[in-house]
Amino acid sequence: ILWFGVLSVGTSITIKWMLIGKRRSGPYHDTLLRSVSDWAADWHYRASTSILLSLTSNSRIWNVILMMHGMDVDFVSKIQGHSFLPSQMDLVKVRKSFISVISFCVKKDGMYREIEIIESSVGFFAHVDGDTDAGDEADIDAVVDTESATHSKLQIRRALIAPLTHVSKDIMNESPDRRFKDLPVCRVIFDEMLTALGYILSFGLFVMTMIPSYEVFVFIARDYQYIWMVVPALASALVFQMMSWTILLAIFQFIAQLGSKGSDSSSPWSDSMYAVFLTANFAHQNWSCIRVFHGSVVYNFLVAIMGAKFEGKGMGRAILLPRNVYEYAFITFGEQTIVDNADLNGHFVVYSNITLGPSSVSGLIHQGSYIANAAVTADGSEPWRSHVGTYSSYKESRSSSMIDPGTAHTEQMFNKPIRFDDIDDPTLDVLVLGDKHENSSSEDEQWV
Repeated sequence: ILWFGVLSVGTSITIKWMLIGKRRSGPYHDTLLRSVSDWAADWHYRASTSILLSLTSNSRIWNVILMMHGMDVDFVSKIQGHSFLPSQMDLVKVRKSFISVISFCVKKDGMYREIEIIESSVGFFAHVDGDTDAGDEADIDAVVDTESATHSKLQIRRALIAPLTHVSKDIMNESPDRRFKDLPVCRVIFDEMLTALGYILSFGLFVMTMIPSYEVFVFIARDYQYIWMVVPALASALVFQMMSWTILLAIFQFIAQLGSKGSDSSSPWSDSMYAVFLTANFAHQNWSCIRVFHGSVVYNFLVAIMGAKFEGKGMGRAILLPRNVYEYAFITFGEQTIVDNADLNGHFVVYSNITLGPSSVSGLIHQGSYIANAAVTADGSEPWRSHVGTYSSYKESRSSSMIDPGTAHTEQMFNKPIRFDDIDDPTLDVLVLGDKHENSSSEDEQWV
């Protein structure tokens, strides 16, 4: 598997430089050859490196891989490898930033735009759009001077971008956020060595889960001449491997979260260990057969094995069809909860700071919802809404006899635009898709 991953990365780098070369900002002609080359390089990169990503998604080895593809990124930044595509990498610059799973647009109207992200934290499923005002009137056949080309970029400097945010304007702050830490390179290298060791041990444990399933397959399908024996044997082996992997992951989760329970917000005892756990959880959801059981009582039982809690008769009545679930042990499901292709987490990250805490969901959780250390009442969540760090506020409103918890929580978090300069901690507020918010460092509008 590792050899295949290394070979895939080398092939992707070769394809990128052969088909695309070095891409620069400015006008370009959108030809069929260019479109086919971009598609081929991007598709091969995503398809061929998906296995390696599942094994090393939180490693800075992806910084090196993107450097070899031509991207201007430092080793200190924490990024997600598949957020950047070969056709875009030459136009993106990243320095000392945390970037979650996001998307980019670097071209419009025959112009390539540069994107710079400096000392910033960009949340889950944000979209960074290079369609800035600079150079919008530029004609592709016109001569573009150096100064104009230099300014045709989108800059995000010392900014905190919330999840599910559409950024289309420059966001630049004079001073860094108080949660920003300028980590020394030696500390980063030491953390990466610990993470690499964790990945090796995690991969070894994964291989061990294959041994019982293999024995089950051999025991059932003793005579390989009959297909009606081989197929049930293979299905039984896959289920047995998934169960073994699930139990092992539950033990891993317990170790990674030692000392983190019992409070509404805390930090893991080891960031490196927790990064390995998150990668193992990601691989488990993508490569085991657990998704086959989504929406069934069997899946609810597996979620309970991982530590999730169900209120009342929730285990038999909840219908769970999540996109991804992390920190099962921090999540509580209400009765008759329906989760439709949403992300459920017990953690969120700002810069290099990992915050763990409970999440409580009930009602109908629509597609695209992102819930992290938050509480969603029986009213549920509208599509493509972000709930981050609101569990403490919800808990306080429930304990108060002066106000109705559901109403107070909903009005506080959803029904008014939020200004970043009106709140003490932007990460502890919910930003609603479709509402307009403003950044205190810029007069430009930001759509969330």
